[in-house]
Amino acid sequence: MLPKETLGHVGQRLVEAGCDDLANALPRRVQAMLELNALDLPGLNSYADEPIVSVNPAASGRQITKAISDLLKQWKNERKLEEKRDRSDKYADYLRVWDLREGWTGEKYDLSREKKLKEVAIELGIELSTVNNHYRSAFEMIVGQPYLPDLWCRVFAVVKLMDLTGENVVGRVTHHRPLISPTWRPIPESVLGCVSQKGDARTPTAAIVVPQEIDICAMVEQIRGLLGQEPDDQRLADRLNLDHKVIPAIAYLRERNGELT
Repeated sequence: MLPKETLGHVGQRLVEAGCDDLANALPRRVQAMLELNALDLPGLNSYADEPIVSVNPAASGRQITKAISDLLKQWKNERKLEEKRDRSDKYADYLRVWDLREGWTGEKYDLSREKKLKEVAIELGIELSTVNNHYRSAFEMIVGQPYLPDLWCRVFAVVKLMDLTGENVVGRVTHHRPLISPTWRPIPESVLGCVSQKGDARTPTAAIVVPQEIDICAMVEQIRGLLGQEPDDQRLADRLNLDHKVIPAIAYLRERNGELT
């Protein structure tokens, strides 16, 4: 909560306190702490607006419990925080729904084992609305963010498409058969040149180009954006100038798109 400038000076002194410099008259840790104590910067004379509690062990447990309870109500009211139930006992149920829906085997995601939410509801014998809520809760547990269709695509689409394309699409998508027509860029002679055995002269290798890295997430977003406009997977691939091997991925995203709401 300190101002940026103050935070930088404090952080620098703390880093210096961890250095072992025998050249100084005083140990570096002591010197850094003295410098920290002498800093005159904004925010250092303020208290952080955060709950801080000191407990007297000599007080009775009942007194401590009541005091903490009263403070907790006060803090929640000041911060407009709602009381939330502890649902940790439901985590296993959330993840069971997730595993069935996403085809998690315990080691990887298997597309052949995926089930629709309706199928999961039937298998577990619970309401579809409950399955949907469990799935969203599991997503937030795993990803750390509330469920959003676009976020699901960005986090999990690459993993799913790896099985469909048979190639590692993380980072550089492919080396031999690109998923999307590459944009070619020339390589500088300084990179392509090789050192001659007779001296330091570099002999440039001409007419060599390599494809730029492909953003698989951008490709997925383009496909999803056109699913409603183009019902034919082949024509959609042609429209985006995608390789024919991406058609199964398009079909997969089309099938999933109905539940990505």
